[in-house]
This record gives sequence, C-alpha cells and structure tokens, in this order.
Amino acid sequence: YGPRRSLARQPGEAAGTTNLALLAAAADLQREVRDLPSPDALHAWGVAQVLLGDHDAGVRTLEDALAARPDDPRLMSDLATALLARGDALTS
Repeated sequence: YGPRRSLARQPGEAAGTTNLALLAAAADLQREVRDLPSPDALHAWGVAQVLLGDHDAGVRTLEDALAARPDDPRLMSDLATALLARGDALTS
C-alpha cells in the first residue's frame, strides 16, 4: 500500500528516465490496432495509453474494445481502472 505512482513522464522529467520498453511496446500496439483493430489489440492499446498517461484516449479505446466484446470482465475491469485513473488525473 502506498501513494499511486505515475508511470508516465512528467513535465520537466529527464529524458533518460523514460521507460523505453513501455514506449516500444506501445508503438507496436499502436501499429497493430491501425492494421487490425481486434478487441484484444484495442484492449492492450487502451491499457498502454493509460500507462503512458493519456487517460482520455485510453478510456475511449477501452470503450471501443468493450463495445466489440461487451461481456468481457477483463475489459470491464480495465475500463473501470482507466476511469479511476482519469479521475485522479483531472483532480491532480
């Protein structure tokens, strides 16, 4: 238990502390969604967007994935988490 840590780069943060593996994985997911926007690819891309700090886009992407697979509890859980993260981002 502890305060929520942001995985996204903050303004003024040194470029050397960026999680390059996360950025590379996100780039791969972005290409996959562009080429074949399956519910699984949208799900992964939406989670990556949230982890990178783009909460609004992540929520929209997860909503698109959930529209294609409305009974998926993993998608519902990740969307709920993204909505909470977006709420935290708006009040910070």
